[in-house]
Amino acid sequence: MENITMVTPLKQPIVFELEGFYVPPGYGSLLFFLALFNYVVVLLGNGVVLCVIVIDKNLHRPMFVLVCNLVVCDLLGATAVLPRLMMHFLTGQKRITYILAITQAFCVHTYGCAVQTILGAMAYDRYIAVCQPLRYHAIMTSARLYFCCALAWFIAVLCITVLFALHMNTPLCGIIIRHVYCSNRSILSLSCSPTPSNNIYGLSMTWTLSTGIFLIIAFSYIRILHVSVKQGRSDSSVRSKAFHTCAPHLVVYLLFEIASVIIIVSQRFTAVSQNIKKFFSILFIIIPPAINPIIYGLVSKELRSGITKHFAIQGSPKAADEYRRTKKAAALVVAEAKIRVWEEFWKATEKDFRLASKKFCQTGVDEIRPEILKALDIVGVSWLTHLFSVAWRSGTVPMDCPDFVPSVFSYGQQDKASILKSEQSAIQQAEQQE
Repeated sequence: MENITMVTPLKQPIVFELEGFYVPPGYGSLLFFLALFNYVVVLLGNGVVLCVIVIDKNLHRPMFVLVCNLVVCDLLGATAVLPRLMMHFLTGQKRITYILAITQAFCVHTYGCAVQTILGAMAYDRYIAVCQPLRYHAIMTSARLYFCCALAWFIAVLCITVLFALHMNTPLCGIIIRHVYCSNRSILSLSCSPTPSNNIYGLSMTWTLSTGIFLIIAFSYIRILHVSVKQGRSDSSVRSKAFHTCAPHLVVYLLFEIASVIIIVSQRFTAVSQNIKKFFSILFIIIPPAINPIIYGLVSKELRSGITKHFAIQGSPKAADEYRRTKKAAALVVAEAKIRVWEEFWKATEKDFRLASKKFCQTGVDEIRPEILKALDIVGVSWLTHLFSVAWRSGTVPMDCPDFVPSVFSYGQQDKASILKSEQSAIQQAEQQE
């Protein structure tokens, strides 16, 4: 009869011991300051980006809302690992309770999944922005944006919740976790019996999620490349705009994937020391969260301007007051210039309403230049609104711009007096509101 060694499962409260790095005597303080520096860079960089996006209303757009979610995800991953790693370097503390170990593992795995799902949502947003620019705001509404963000987090949390639910009641027979941080695999390696169901689900979930996100990003960028090349033949600025729009997202994705590949490849070389393998295993947590804010800050002009505006070093009170006066004077000059342009338009309208639009609207199917639409202020918007309103009530439009209003209107003359009267009242109301 064979001898059978009985292993008694551990009972709660269980306290694990993280093996961590081998720290030579005298190097603990140096490694602590290196880890502290990395964590400060992560907190400072991501914190600045998060604050600027929240404070600056001009950045409340889909692209920056998704960047904000990525920032929160980076902070989650770094905070789950780096503080305990610093404690290990400084005090040599290796003990961690079962609840804290499960919490750390859950946060690390959620970070790994959420980064990919958020990058997938960002790829979809960039695809719509480049390939469907005229319909972008109609497609990426606030409701759809929030749905994409919620879906990205829901998929990540759901996948990891199921992963950990499969081994919550698994009996454990060891306490030494041979890793730098707690993970699902490192905890299950201490189980008293094999865990095939968890292994199969973990591999399937990882492969399905990574492959699915890769296909989404690949499809998006193939379509973006096709549109950029096609439109770039007639307008070279299209390629430049597409590059500046998509480059940060693509670099962040490649950076995360390269760090993940290094982890997998390093484990295949037995000659590599354990310290180097463990260092490679935390690359995806210490490198992307520190570099991502720099990437977006350098490439995104809007974000860079917001950071400069809100966090620039202030000069003397006299210089700040002079800056405010200059800025106010410049705003007044711009406002007066707009008023003069619209006054010229009113005078041209008084002379000949039918031909006035030709002076200001030379191109476009609807006889309106994109530059004019971009420069419209409250007066211009009021003018357009009342023009459409008068055309709707009278059923006629100026003969020289039949596409200026919906095609359901018939051709004909327009009563110039009624137009001018209604527009003068609109200007007065706009001036009172200002």
